[in-house]
Amino acid sequence: MKNVTLSIQVFGVYLIVLALVLIFLPEMIISFLDFSSTDVTWFRTLGIPLLVIGFHYQYAAAKKDIMFYRATTFARFGVFILFLAFVLLNWLETQAVVFGIADALGAAWTWFTLQRIVHV
Repeated sequence: MKNVTLSIQVFGVYLIVLALVLIFLPEMIISFLDFSSTDVTWFRTLGIPLLVIGFHYQYAAAKKDIMFYRATTFARFGVFILFLAFVLLNWLETQAVVFGIADALGAAWTWFTLQRIVHV
């Protein structure tokens, strides 16, 4: 149980840190990933729900909410698939798939550690 909870806590921290960077330092993400858009409005706007979701992860980890853990694995793999589809459809720049990869890696960590305690 300890490892799966840790995976949720770490992912929650990732979301909170990413959200704060998007809100307060969006230029850093734009520059780092070499996005062509320099309009920071949507980057900052995206940071708000990410911050809230990050806090949900922290709360669920504190409560050791197994059902939340399980649901996030499916949702985060879905995020990866959607990012990949958006890139393939040319709706997003290629480097945006980095965020989907982060979700998929986090989901895989949670899923594999969850397998040790419950059948998903």
